[in-house]
Amino acid sequence: MNITVTNGSAVKNQLYSGNVDFDSTTFKAILMRSGFSFNTSNHKNLKNIQTSTSGMSTYVTISSSAKTFTRTDGGSFITDGFVVGNYVTATGTDAAVHANGVYQVASVSAGVLRVSIISGTMVDNHVSSPGPPIVYETVDIELHADDEKPTGEGWTHHTWLTTPTIGFTVGGTTLQLDSFDISDFGTAPAAGTSPGAIIFDDNVANDKVIICYIKFAPWTLAF
Repeated sequence: MNITVTNGSAVKNQLYSGNVDFDSTTFKAILMRSGFSFNTSNHKNLKNIQTSTSGMSTYVTISSSAKTFTRTDGGSFITDGFVVGNYVTATGTDAAVHANGVYQVASVSAGVLRVSIISGTMVDNHVSSPGPPIVYETVDIELHADDEKPTGEGWTHHTWLTTPTIGFTVGGTTLQLDSFDISDFGTAPAAGTSPGAIIFDDNVANDKVIICYIKFAPWTLAF
């Protein structure tokens, strides 16, 4: 297999800055969950695949009608890495009551995450009152995005494949994929439960930039 494509802006910038070195860097690979769709504009770094809020906990309001999580902790969903399409779950002492489901991100702004409900429920955290103003009770909730394939069929969740059998040639603004071994990923691609794999540079200096997405059956590449 010998495919040449034009790489995306995120990895291109890192190449120009010298943060990605294809001769010495450590690549890792991650299998994606069923239904995952790669978007070159959204999926630039590993945090766009797996991320969490931190410190939002008691500064969040939940609207079941609007299907939104609104944070007032000063943090940003965008900075955290949440993107449209992420699968999201909640943890915390109040998650079982107020956010016990699996959600998919429909839109993202700094302070508001709007979702669709895949399973489970969302329950408002406002206290009934004659208001206005509406009074909101404090809830302990943090949100987590994760688009990796769950454990099974030869794959272990969050145990990324180190140094996959893959070869790149860099030429100007293009990346050429020289070799790739699907057997590195166990039986999952053959079973058809993972749509593809993301290859990323395991380097904190460049924010773990995504190098490419390899889509299984039919084989296509997106950089």
